[in-house]
Amino acid sequence: MILPSNRNPKINNLLNPTINNEINPRINSKIDPRINNMINPRINNMINPRINNMINPRINNMINPRINNMINPKINNIINPRINNKINPKINSSYKGLFVFDLQSNLTYFVVEVNDKVIQVFDTGLINIMFGIRHAKNGYALFDMNNDYIGHFESDSQNGFNQFDETNKWIGFVK
Repeated sequence: MILPSNRNPKINNLLNPTINNEINPRINSKIDPRINNMINPRINNMINPRINNMINPRINNMINPRINNMINPKINNIINPRINNKINPKINSSYKGLFVFDLQSNLTYFVVEVNDKVIQVFDTGLINIMFGIRHAKNGYALFDMNNDYIGHFESDSQNGFNQFDETNKWIGFVK
């Protein structure tokens, strides 16, 4: 994976939540869903796919990659990094998409923006491992490839996101 130094949180401290407290939900309560109920899917029904059918791919076929071929990278080659080199950060050093990091700042995934409502997430081996549906607070409800809800991305207040599991445990960040 080609990760430019300016996009690497191990080099660029502004991207690293262990150094930049503004993007750290353990320090900045405004971006912590355990404290800020507006970004807590367990409390805010608008961002909970179990309650809001508009962001539930099991109910809304328009956001279900198994049914909507336009958002399925197995069928739509434009959003498949194995076929489209422009969205393949292993080949394209100027890839503009988002990268997902674990809490130790290790690159784990990358994001392909499908449209204004859907993202597809791939591991570093170019395997499609999850997808996201934009919700009312400009974050994403995340689903595995079986359409099971597995967590969410919430704004970090600085052009990125923090990743939380379905219990609101902070597990990563997106830059």
